[in-house]
Amino acid sequence: MGEIKMFKLPTMATIKETWEFLEKQAKENNTKNNLTEYRLRQLALNNQIVHIRAGKKILINIDKLIDFLNIGSVSMPDIQESNSKFHTIKKIVV
Repeated sequence: MGEIKMFKLPTMATIKETWEFLEKQAKENNTKNNLTEYRLRQLALNNQIVHIRAGKKILINIDKLIDFLNIGSVSMPDIQESNSKFHTIKKIVV
């Protein structure tokens, strides 16, 4: 039989849960969280942060968001490529 590989599951959260997490971290570090829920939503809708859609909800990868906030950008060519195939209009032949 094949070897089972262990991997870390990403920490995913809704926009509201992500914002609350950032608020909590800011309070613990005696700093201010200047990101609003609206801005988190806009970052996701513009494919600037790693996220997935689950129905109407947007789930943000918190680990990648922290990288984005620390570095300023995260390379996401695979995500943009995979999302593009879902946002195209296809002709249906009847």
